[in-house]
Order: sequence, then C-alpha cells, then structure tokens
Amino acid sequence: MKKIKNLLAVIFIITLFSCGDDEDDKMECCILPPKPSALNVCSFNIRFSNDTPDTGNRNWTVRKNWIVDFVNNYEIDVIGIQEEKDDQTADLKVLLAEKYKTVGKASSREPGYEYNGVYYKTSTIALLDSGRFWLSETPDVESIGWDAIYQRQVTWCHFKEIGSEKEFFFFNTHFSHIKGPAQITDNSIARANSTKLLRNKVKSISRGEAVIVTGDFNIWPTSDTYQTLTGSELPGTQLIDSRTLVSTPLGPNYSGHCFGECIVDGKIVDYVFVNDMVTVAKHEIVDEQPSPTSYLSDHYPVFAEISID
Repeated sequence: MKKIKNLLAVIFIITLFSCGDDEDDKMECCILPPKPSALNVCSFNIRFSNDTPDTGNRNWTVRKNWIVDFVNNYEIDVIGIQEEKDDQTADLKVLLAEKYKTVGKASSREPGYEYNGVYYKTSTIALLDSGRFWLSETPDVESIGWDAIYQRQVTWCHFKEIGSEKEFFFFNTHFSHIKGPAQITDNSIARANSTKLLRNKVKSISRGEAVIVTGDFNIWPTSDTYQTLTGSELPGTQLIDSRTLVSTPLGPNYSGHCFGECIVDGKIVDYVFVNDMVTVAKHEIVDEQPSPTSYLSDHYPVFAEISID
C-alpha cells in the first residue's frame, strides 16, 4: 500500500511540473474539463381532481402531497403535467413554490381544465420564452380539433440551463382520448393529425435547438400513430422515444393503470420524447407507491435523466 501511495505521489508531481512555466499554461494543462451536466425531466398525468369517484386515498387532497414528495425526491428539473385543473394548479404552485415556477394556461372555453402545465426548478433552469398552440385545424386559435371532444393544447417553453448556458425547448401535451388508447390501428382522426401538426410545430418553434416533448399521447408503442411520430419519413422534427435510447429501461412495461385496476403489459401511453441533440442516460416508469393500495395517480410518472449535447 505504501508503494502505491508513493507511486501516486510521483505521478502527481510529474504531472504538475510537466505544465508550462507560464501561469496560463499551467491552468490550461492541469484543470480538467467540466463534466457534462444532467437534467431530470418527467412526464406525469396526475389525474384531474374528481371528488365523486375518487374517494379515500384516490382523492386529490391525499395524492397531492405524494406527488410533491415524488418531484422533490427525484430532484426533477422540468416536469410536464397533464389533466391539471384550477384547484390542482393552485395547490401545486403553493406546495412547490420554494423551488419551482410554472408555465401554462387553461382553456377559456373549458375553464379550469386542462393546463398542461410545465414546472421548472428555478435553481437549474431559466425561462427565456413560452407559448402554446392547439391541436386542431387552427392551431393558433383556441379550438377543438377534428373528432376530439375537448380542446387539446401544447404548452412550450424555451429554457436555458443555468451553469452550462445550453438552451433547449420543452413541449408538453395531452392527445385526444377519443376511441380509447391506440394499440395498433389508430381510428382517432385527432391523434393522427395531432401527430403531424406537433412534428411541424416543434420544428418551426425550436429552430434547430435541442428538444424534449412530454405528454400523455394515448398511443401504444405498437400503434401506427407512434410510428408516425417517431418515424423519419414525414416532415417536421423526428421525435425519439427516450426509452429506446437506454440499454435497460427501469420500471414496468406500462404507464396507465387505472389505480392498479387495468394493468396491461405493453400499455405505455406516457412518454418523454427527444430529438437527436439530447443524450439519455436513464429512463424509468416510476411505479413507487406510498402503500400497497395507494397510488400517486392512475398513471405512473415517466422519468428520464438527460443531457443537452
């Protein structure tokens, strides 16, 4: 052991004196480059607050504290939330106020539902710009698209990572649920057209920068709409499922579960998509529960550790 310590000391001294005599040379030679920074991002359908069927530990008044604990424990930098109503936004703004700010607006036609809010940690992320558009034939006008029965919108944010100064665009959405989540052939006109619109809008808004897209898309990875979203054939930004970019994705092979009552293998409908300017180090569908009979929501959050290239 003593010989090893002596050898390490000799190597250190040789390295130190091998730098130039000039102070600038020493700094250039001897200081290691900074490690690439990592960001923790997440997509989470928190289930809208609904007092009639959601009693006991399914009620929002109980679940909200568990959700806040999850956000803090996983040290989320940016999270895209779906099914967020007025009262839930008010609660989360208070409970997360110490570390987070939020971007997002509800529909004026359907007041209180739904925000598609984006929450970001102010110590790691700076907001440069933000906006929204609708998944419809008139995306710049508040509207319902195609065969959907609710307005569906996309909240977008232009962020800068504090420290590295790297910029990226974050989009959060919730595709139409009409005709149920698409497993293979998608019979929803709204989802099929929303996919094409989203790709084109992401391209025009992000202007070649790094992109992260979160959402409940109501499509399985086996569906034709998923293939359209992630394929290279169509115009617009090609989106890559972050789960496919890691060798060992963590967690179950499904994300929607109806509070544990409709578990189907392969039913992933919640995603974190990225473009080719983002590296993914970890992906997890987080199935942690406060107790064996308690759930944060009727969907699991989808977590990814990423870095901007």
